[in-house]
Amino acid sequence: SRNGMISPEDLGLKISETTDQDKTPLLLSMEKFRNRSLKECILTFESELISQTMKEYGGNVENANEHLGLSKTTLYEKMKRYGINPKECKK
Repeated sequence: SRNGMISPEDLGLKISETTDQDKTPLLLSMEKFRNRSLKECILTFESELISQTMKEYGGNVENANEHLGLSKTTLYEKMKRYGINPKECKK
């Protein structure tokens, strides 16, 4: 951290001008979070992160849970909450 500020790099995050998925400018992709509570934003982000990770791992829960740092039980619970079906994430 610099000057007491935590940067995305300190958290292991890479920030780019565009998203890798659709090349939408990052600020536009953040529009969905406007005028929403922090809790709603966190739930939306979590759902999208889990969905994208499951797609990256071809629906393989064991690899996805390790990547996300979650137990398999927790990942299954979250997928159920968000309506994410591992079979639909296969490549």
